[in-house]
Amino acid sequence: MRETVRTRARGLRRSPGPGRRRDGASLSYHSGKQHTVEIQARRKAGAPRTALLIGSLSISLALALGTAVTQANAQNTIVRLDMPAQALGDALLQLGRQTSLQILYAQDLVRGLQAPAVSGTLTPEQALGQLLQGSGIEYVRTGNTVTLAKPPSTGAAQMETVKVVGANDATTEGSGTYAASGASLFKGANSLKEIPQSVSVLTRQQIEDQNLTTIESALNHMTGARVSDFDRGESVYARGYTANKEIDGVPQQNAASAIDTVLYDRIEFLRGPSGLLSGTGNPGGTVNYVLKRPQPEFSVKGAVTVGSWNTRRGELDVTGPLLENGKLRGRGVLMQQSTDGWHDLGDENKRVLFGALEYDFTPDTTLGVSYAHSEYKYYNSYGLPTYSTGNVVSRSSYLAPDRRTTQIDDRLMVDLKHRFANGWSGRAAYSYASYSQKGYAGYAASTVDANTGLANYSLGYLNNNSRWNSVDVNVSGPVRLFEREHVLTFGYSSAISDAKTGSHYTTVRNRDVLNDHDYDAIIAASDLEDIPNRTETYTQQSGVYANARIKLADPLTLVLGSRWTDYSSKTRSVGATPTDWTTGAAQASKKFTPYGGLVWDVNEQVTLYASYADIFIPQTQQDAQGNALDPRVGWQTEVGAKTSWMDGALDATVALFRIRDKNRAMVDPDNVGCGGTSAGTCYRAAGEVQSQGVEFEVTGRPTPQWDIITGYTYNSNKYLSDSNAANVGKRFQAPEHMFKLWTQYHFVDEFNAALAGWTVGGGMYVQSDIDNDTVRQRGYATFSARVAYRINDRWEASVLANNLFDRTYLRTTGYAAYYNSYGEPRNVMLTLRGKF
Repeated sequence: MRETVRTRARGLRRSPGPGRRRDGASLSYHSGKQHTVEIQARRKAGAPRTALLIGSLSISLALALGTAVTQANAQNTIVRLDMPAQALGDALLQLGRQTSLQILYAQDLVRGLQAPAVSGTLTPEQALGQLLQGSGIEYVRTGNTVTLAKPPSTGAAQMETVKVVGANDATTEGSGTYAASGASLFKGANSLKEIPQSVSVLTRQQIEDQNLTTIESALNHMTGARVSDFDRGESVYARGYTANKEIDGVPQQNAASAIDTVLYDRIEFLRGPSGLLSGTGNPGGTVNYVLKRPQPEFSVKGAVTVGSWNTRRGELDVTGPLLENGKLRGRGVLMQQSTDGWHDLGDENKRVLFGALEYDFTPDTTLGVSYAHSEYKYYNSYGLPTYSTGNVVSRSSYLAPDRRTTQIDDRLMVDLKHRFANGWSGRAAYSYASYSQKGYAGYAASTVDANTGLANYSLGYLNNNSRWNSVDVNVSGPVRLFEREHVLTFGYSSAISDAKTGSHYTTVRNRDVLNDHDYDAIIAASDLEDIPNRTETYTQQSGVYANARIKLADPLTLVLGSRWTDYSSKTRSVGATPTDWTTGAAQASKKFTPYGGLVWDVNEQVTLYASYADIFIPQTQQDAQGNALDPRVGWQTEVGAKTSWMDGALDATVALFRIRDKNRAMVDPDNVGCGGTSAGTCYRAAGEVQSQGVEFEVTGRPTPQWDIITGYTYNSNKYLSDSNAANVGKRFQAPEHMFKLWTQYHFVDEFNAALAGWTVGGGMYVQSDIDNDTVRQRGYATFSARVAYRINDRWEASVLANNLFDRTYLRTTGYAAYYNSYGEPRNVMLTLRGKF
């Protein structure tokens, strides 16, 4: 039985309890898996404030939001909080995310109010009481739903927006935890239990705690992920395959690199085939980078980092309302970083500018616009070679010429969201990306003679740019059939890429490639900067998709999905001797990709699932008759369990998977003459591989003071058939074992007053052997440690040490002459963070 508790701040009257209704009130609400639920109420003179009227519906709203936590849990669960003094709206947002409370209030009610610092081990209701102390605000609690209000007062008729914050939102900023409440990969904020595949979420808190400023470092701390980044771009691997990329749920061009994490609220990683999301793509999964959004309360955040190799970094993040009524909100982010690097010619500079606006046309319709500009200047090399003895050259070596490469990335995102009166919602999103890379690069064209240190050296100039336009439109909502409520999603997506690539390389013999980086001494720059012709590639992909969550029984949900995809590409030469368009070999029309899954809620803590997903990847290689090979096809099956404990503070998951990938291109040794040249290689669609294994992850807060995230991956993969018979039975592209751990403990007064405010933590990364027949990296482990101190409610200082024991290892294994990259040596970073 639910109990309604009425509590008021000091010296104020009680608010009316649920069930009461004042004359003249009219209100409506739309609920679901949305973070913000907005309710309008028209108020006449002498009528109570909107929030008091909404209190009568707090029980039904809690049910509509799907609150699955009992009243006893909400009242009695102890949580550790360390919340600085801040705007009251921000404090309520943070409390709602860190506890099971759904907090409903009018935005005008909290505008301009400050909340005191709250720290220690408290129940959610105790924490709420401390936040509201002295504010003149009272609240009504019904189960886990809390309605904030002030006593009635006279006033003119007006419209007010009421906001609900709570645990159903996927946003992680301000949550202060590593346990995510959901993910937006499936066209909306879904709880992780609802998705019948392995999903990991890297929260904003973990990004800041571990100082994960690069995409490569962030992804390498996610369960099952391994990143290859020899050329300053990231290729993400999982289960032996590369993964696709999205920003805010819209597919992106893989060639464009997101160079810094300062833009993102979180990073979501769904492992396994995701054709339902992206149509064509690789079986490794999908990485979704979720941008920060403007916030309703004004705040300023900043961070300064200094450390090893003369690293200097500054961040500034400002957000808040731009109109008094809060309908228009904005956000601006600035980041600047420079470092001398840990190897020859390792100095680099990068800058990120980000701006975002959100406008509420109505309480149900919001338009968002954001723009990001990134600049990155560095010395470019395609990894390190080996000596003639087979050993990779030293960690301090680098083969770039002494001239920089500049990479510029511009992205525009526009999305329109609307909630319909029948519980349905829709989103239309557009993304434009422009990417350019210009500058110089060098790499060894042979192994390095172990006696003389000489090797052939390829030196060149690059001029690459691309434009990428993406659209995604979808609607989702409930339908009632056979006395049960089901959820349907329908959508359309389209992506067009126009890329122009060109380079001019020359190879000089017998150079001291490890020490001689003088570009002009090797060759005149003008000889290479003139690129006679570049290749333009135009690719178009579109598709319609549908997804249904069918409630077969109260604890059992059937998930069915399908997508129909069109794909085409064409190329031409542009420049001094242009050519006509040539249709690409890879084409697809109305390709059907099915998806299916079962989700069984055993109880409030445990969910079991099983899923099936198809693989579809067009191929450009040609057979002996000049025809394009059939697309790569295959499937994945996955079963697993997802559990949530301690009122959602601690999550644990386990998954078993198997992937079969057929029609992989294999060299045809009996035929030549493909690809337009008499000696061109011909292929057969006969390769097949298998990847299977198990993944395990624990994330969250086992105790109020203890944060942890850990993941283990066992991956057994092998070639079942290949053009090279020697490859059959061998592994490909993935270590057999990976283990990742990060944990930290926050000291509070109850433990030891002298240690209050201190945080200590550490982590480890363990990987087994990996090789590609040419270069092998034996298994290794690296360790890290962090000490932080909260100076006061606004400031925190921390020291982070990575690779504590200075282990030398290859993070990327390549070939005899290039693509080998070392991991960073031991380094220490000092960071000061503030919030106002």
